Amino acid sequence: DAMAALDAESRRLVERHLTEMTVAGAALDDDAKERLRDLNGQLATLNTRFEKQLLSDSNDLAVLVEDAAQLDGLTAGEISAAAEAAREQGHDGAWLITLVLPTSHPHLASLTDRDLRRRIQEAQSSRGNRGNADDTKDLVLQIVRLRAQRARLLGYDTHAGAALADSTARSPQRVLELL
Repeated sequence: DAMAALDAESRRLVERHLTEMTVAGAALDDDAKERLRDLNGQLATLNTRFEKQLLSDSNDLAVLVEDAAQLDGLTAGEISAAAEAAREQGHDGAWLITLVLPTSHPHLASLTDRDLRRRIQEAQSSRGNRGNADDTKDLVLQIVRLRAQRARLLGYDTHAGAALADSTARSPQRVLELL
């Protein structure tokens, strides 16, 4: 009844606050809250490990260029940044193309050297998936499982449902409809 008396903006704010509290576990009993704390702790640890391993692998996969002609298409600033990155790694007179987090590297659109574009793309796509100490496949599986458990604990069918509950779309189904 109190909600009906509110104007639309106030009602939306209350609904949003309730959703935030629900996703945070406010409606859970004490045992479930303890389980949620445990899941959140495990996820925090795994997410940190994932980020460190991904960064380490990204650094290891940076592409060293020893022929300036291969950098055709990059701006002077991009070339200078690559030279500095190489210098910092002890490769004076070379250029180091560091990897970025999106799966597609921005230099791919401007570089004219096909072989260098291929090397960068292969490095980008193999991060965390080389079977080495920085391989993240097992971490990803653990994170996905724990996210699913947390979502079910909070009353959502999927992690996406819990993550979208306080968004404009509010549900995975709504996202699909919007798309």
